[in-house]
Order: sequence, then C-alpha cells, then structure tokens
Amino acid sequence: MGDTFGQEVVVTRRSAFRTLGIEIGQAAQYVIVSRLTVTKIGPDGGATVTQTIEGGRLVDADPTMRESLTAALAQIKGAALEIVVGPTGDVVRIRVPKDPVRLLVREDPVAGKVLRVWSLLDEDGWKELAGITFFQPVQPLQRGRTWARNLTHDWGALGEWRGRTVYTDTGRQGADERITYAHALSHRPPQKVAENMPVRVLAAEFAPVTANGVILYDPVRGRVSAAEEVFRVKGAVSVSTGVGPAAIEVEEEQGFRLRVTDPANRALVGGGAPPGLRAEK
Repeated sequence: MGDTFGQEVVVTRRSAFRTLGIEIGQAAQYVIVSRLTVTKIGPDGGATVTQTIEGGRLVDADPTMRESLTAALAQIKGAALEIVVGPTGDVVRIRVPKDPVRLLVREDPVAGKVLRVWSLLDEDGWKELAGITFFQPVQPLQRGRTWARNLTHDWGALGEWRGRTVYTDTGRQGADERITYAHALSHRPPQKVAENMPVRVLAAEFAPVTANGVILYDPVRGRVSAAEEVFRVKGAVSVSTGVGPAAIEVEEEQGFRLRVTDPANRALVGGGAPPGLRAEK
C-alpha cells in the first residue's frame, strides 16, 4: 500500500500500404513516462494501482505526422489510469483515458489525397503494457520451464486477435531472470462495418510474421525490470472510400521497450531496455 514506481515505454510503429501499384509508408517512435502508485490491497493479495502519465516525448516521425503526434503526447500529460491486478499479476480490470481516433488528411504527390486514421495507444494496448509491468512468472523459477496464458486483442475496425502466449524461462541474465515469450495468434475479421470511420473497412485478413518478446524479472524485488516486444503482421484490407471499393495490402510493425524504475531514477528519455534485451525481429 502506497508503493510508488516509474514506468517508461518507448513505442515504435511502422506501416506500409500498397494499392494500385502505389506504396505509402509511415513510421513513428515516442516515449510515455508514468508514475504508478498502489492505492489498495485486496484480501486475495491483488491490488488497485493508479497510473499517472507524467509526460510524453516524440522521438521521431514522418514530417506529416510530427505536429499532430506532438500535440497528442502533450494532451495525455496528467491523465490517470486505474488498474486492478490479481494476485498472480494478471490485469483483472483497467480504466484508461479516452484516446480519440484522429484523422489526418494530406495531399501526396504520387497517391493524391491520403487519409490517416490513428490513435496513440488503444485500450487493449494499455492493458497489455500493464500486464507486462505486473507480470509474475510461474514459481519456482526454473530454467527451461514453460507455461501459457490466453490472449485477446481488439483491433477495432480491423477485427481482433485471439490465441495464447507461451512463456519460457531461459535462466539468468545478470541479476534478473530472462523469460522469453511468443504469441500464437489467429486473426478474426471485423464482425460488422464500423460506421464512424471516414473510410469504411469492409473486410480484413491478417497473419502474424513475428510476435514475440523478452521479459527481465527481478526475483529479489519480485517485479519486472524491463521488457521488449516486436509484433509484425501482413494482410489485406478491403475498404469503401465513397467512390467505390479498394483493396489494400498492409504490412504493420508495432513494438515497445519498457522499463520499470524507482521514482528517483525516472526520466523522460528514450533509452529503453538495458543492453542484451532484444526480441527477435
């Protein structure tokens, strides 16, 4: 009760879209720094935690995205999340600040008018970061031990992911226990057409290319020190633009580096995970 610690997350996104022989790419990287405080301990050993976003910083982005991303990162400062964690570290419930879907319209010299629809981090994204932060491995720690947990992620207008995450204890890395994990996921297409989008997604089909990560767990403190994940998929989307349907090939890569720090060591930097912590690309 009352324990406070820091969380620093470096988010990286890269996308490529191909249609009618034209390819358009976009990329961005930004940092979000938070303070987490335990506000309640449950009778079962679980806890309620308030996560306050202390700030965000844009590391890099396409010129057309910089202004809107910088503004969005400034707007989330001071926002608070409420996280309920079970006794095994699983996130039971999470309340996140509303992050509106943003629309950016620009003229491209090759493709003509380009619509970009985006948000900083969706609700399931926040939940997964919390799940990594409060992750607790199966005990006792034992090199070679494996276990699995179910995973779902709502991708909004693009459908959802369902499957399992398999964890493997690979032994010590310095003072920490190194745990690798891989997501075995299948994509489910959207069940209905989203009506509130400027471009209507009629159908979507994706397959993961890379979906894995690494967690460093401090057995003395009983908490995660750092983590990294890479999630890359390829697929096809059918959309209605108002002038007719269009088929788009999509390649999306999302990744994060996460550090859990003591309050005195928090800083708005982009250093990410310690050396040697790398998810397979």
